[in-house]
Amino acid sequence: MIIMPKEDNGNGKVQKGCNILSADELANGKTTEIEGLEISGQVRNLSPCLWTNAFKDITRLVVQKNQLTRVPPEITSLKCLVHLDLSHNMLRSLPPEIGDLVTLRELLLKHNYLRVLPLELGKLFQLQSLNLDENPMSPDIGQMYKDPRSSVAKILTYMLDKLPVPQISPPSREWKNLNDIDNAASSYVFTIMTYNILAETYASRQHYGYCPSWALNWQHRKKTILREILSHTADIVCLQEVVMEEYSSFFLPELTKDGYEGIFSPKSRAKTMHHEEAKFVDGCAIFYKTSKFSFVKEQLVEFNQLAMEKANNVSAANGSSKASEDLLNRVMTKDNIGVVAVLEFKNPPENHSGSSDSHRIMIANLHIHWDPEYCDVKLMQILLFVTELRKISDHMPMVLTGDFNSLPSSGVVRFLLDGRIPYNHPDFKDIEYKHVFKGIRGNLEGLENGASDHGEMTHPYNLSSAYEHHSGSYTNYTYEFKGVIDYIFYPNNCMKPLGILDTIPENWFRENKIIGCPHPAVPSDHFLLLTELQMFVPPSSIDSANGGAAPGSANSSSSSGCNNNSNGDSTTNSSRK
Repeated sequence: MIIMPKEDNGNGKVQKGCNILSADELANGKTTEIEGLEISGQVRNLSPCLWTNAFKDITRLVVQKNQLTRVPPEITSLKCLVHLDLSHNMLRSLPPEIGDLVTLRELLLKHNYLRVLPLELGKLFQLQSLNLDENPMSPDIGQMYKDPRSSVAKILTYMLDKLPVPQISPPSREWKNLNDIDNAASSYVFTIMTYNILAETYASRQHYGYCPSWALNWQHRKKTILREILSHTADIVCLQEVVMEEYSSFFLPELTKDGYEGIFSPKSRAKTMHHEEAKFVDGCAIFYKTSKFSFVKEQLVEFNQLAMEKANNVSAANGSSKASEDLLNRVMTKDNIGVVAVLEFKNPPENHSGSSDSHRIMIANLHIHWDPEYCDVKLMQILLFVTELRKISDHMPMVLTGDFNSLPSSGVVRFLLDGRIPYNHPDFKDIEYKHVFKGIRGNLEGLENGASDHGEMTHPYNLSSAYEHHSGSYTNYTYEFKGVIDYIFYPNNCMKPLGILDTIPENWFRENKIIGCPHPAVPSDHFLLLTELQMFVPPSSIDSANGGAAPGSANSSSSSGCNNNSNGDSTTNSSRK
């Protein structure tokens, strides 16, 4: 007998009802609102009708006190199952496929004949309750289960770590050509990579319970990460979540062997910690090929320090304690950073003369706050960061990369691509930042005091994304979240992308039942991005002075090279690569 969820019969009493859809009803697309099933009556086998669309969304299946001798592998079709009770049956084994029921929170197996459990059970990383009472379990699991110091998580970790892993590797990522190189123009061509490598301090079973602990171990992951970085021979490598100790003892020495030099800064909290603790703080690093670039200077941008500075300015200028409090309580408490490197190209194009700035490029690498609840903080961080870029150079070409923790539709990305964002954008969450905007606008747009306020923030950079992210593409792939949050932005008035390293196809994850990364075959929860850019430079200083457009650039009406508009007006990008 199949017993359905409890329903109110209208007189205040609760009863159980039964309603099985016919084949015709199922064929016509009719569905039920069944949340769970209880099956009783000395059942020996589970009916194949359980695996039909009528029951695919149930969250609770109770088959206790029957005479089941096996559980069909088809049980994996119940993708939403949270509670599974197989107690008081005659089970001697469980199918390995039960490990695919990753939504399970409770698994009750009391009073069966189970001696061993499939190691695939370790994949049930969300399981909170496991009842194995009154089973003749083998010593390894039996002793661990009876040990009062053990937990469900410890048993699952033990099983997952012992589970053999198929020897698979991600498919080779294809190079996707976007534009032909313009050989007639004076230009530089270079490749740049961005990659959040997942710091050791964050790679725990608590956060990534679906990954074996040995595959989360930094000693295992760092070798794969290094091979991945070196295999693409990028001219510039921007990394996020690099631990200070690993930068100095691993990445810098290893990449130096391959012709790189680098700069690094940890998150702001490192300054408040003892040296032995500070060396485990993560931060941002930029590496560059010494055969292609000379190092000019670097700049650290600390968002909490900028927030404190702006809060003090707002309080002094307007007496607005509320705006100051919001900056201090929400923005200043986040210790994210950005790192900027100014590099100079070696071997300039033939017959080129001009200022040294026409041979230089500004590389900005940042990692902004992660929490979706703090979208206002993310937006304020990017506003403050772009303000600081303007202080470093008003006209040098700039590539902006990193982990922005923001979707393509977010205020952060829209501001960067559209060049403007209104004060009342939903991502500001109705928080009173207006008094802050006035001070930022002056620095960002070069406005004099008293200049008209159009109710929006703008920036003078003409940015496009090297990647046209489409539905089904990801830069971050975990069980809880899959989406695009990493970017490479370039100025479209003096650069164009020649190609990109394509993303990993989603069907590879699906076919290999990879529900999230990191994974034994994938060392980080992020995927690296790589693009090749052609940067156009004016053929001579005379042409530059006459305002000649950069040959072949995406925006031929823009000023020469990467000189930005000084009046703060920014064109909306109509062509993005």
